[in-house]
Amino acid sequence: MSSVTRFIFLADSRGDYKNDPNDLFAEEILNDMTERILSLDPKPDFVIFNGDMVAKKAYSEESDAVQRWLATFSQPLQREGITVYVTPGNHIVDQRASQNDRPLKYVDDFRHSYMFEGMSPVDNPLSKSVPEPYRGVTFSATHGNMHLATVPSFTTHRRFDLSGELGEDEYKQPNKSFEYYVSRANLEWLENNLKGSDAKFKVFVTHVPLYPTGHHYKDEKGLHAHPANRDALMKILIDNKVDMILVSHEHVYARMYLKPSNSDGTKDGDEIIQVTVGSAGAPLPTIVPKRDDVILERYLDVLPYTFMVADVSGTGIEVSVYDQFGWNVDRFSVNR
Repeated sequence: MSSVTRFIFLADSRGDYKNDPNDLFAEEILNDMTERILSLDPKPDFVIFNGDMVAKKAYSEESDAVQRWLATFSQPLQREGITVYVTPGNHIVDQRASQNDRPLKYVDDFRHSYMFEGMSPVDNPLSKSVPEPYRGVTFSATHGNMHLATVPSFTTHRRFDLSGELGEDEYKQPNKSFEYYVSRANLEWLENNLKGSDAKFKVFVTHVPLYPTGHHYKDEKGLHAHPANRDALMKILIDNKVDMILVSHEHVYARMYLKPSNSDGTKDGDEIIQVTVGSAGAPLPTIVPKRDDVILERYLDVLPYTFMVADVSGTGIEVSVYDQFGWNVDRFSVNR
């Protein structure tokens, strides 16, 4: 087995469904990225696609978008022996018209659409303790010197999901069917999972940024909508020496260094890098506000569609970020 593990990270290939209802995913752009990934030498050991594969209309209407997405991305990679991990985004959660009395419908939809032979994070030994409602969207995997763990960034407004953690008067998304919030069950699983790993490097993945850097930083469409919940997640990551947080949701590329918040609002202690890789074809924002309370290490003003290549050795993680045409747009290292 190679001493270096290579993985790819990308997300958000859903189409601009508001302007064109038939544009449920950016097929041409994603196909370009798939070909770029397959042309890498060496090829990656695994790929993480971090949510919003297709637009939400694909799940509520008769559509072949999911099958076309699989044929464009997952299946060509798997035929080359590359493991593909997929996580849910808000577009599979936000289906108000199709909600019914089944618990966590988005998890059922995700399993049906994206869990297939060759992709089996639910079978990973470190995932056996996942609370039953979340099997398939909460999981972990270890490759070489790296441990990957992920939990969904959402809880529905249904009592069996939030379990009384939030009252209706605390909802930040009252007109939707979910909150940007990590449930207590998933926080407990994540803490135990990370404690149980002795990998040299730990990477946490979730769709929604802990700290938005682009067009969502002024609204409540992110984990910052519930700061206490976000801070509890951050503490788990810090305490268990997670090296990198990989997020998407915002259709930008950015990286920044996070420190835990003290009770007086100041920052102190160990830091973690958060990398936002947010568009493999999803519409790019026309106006991107700059955060005025953090210092970004890298932020692309002219926004391309991007994917990330990471090489994990026994001493560090070497990261390069490319646009759809193969140009290198960022490079950095994570060392312990």
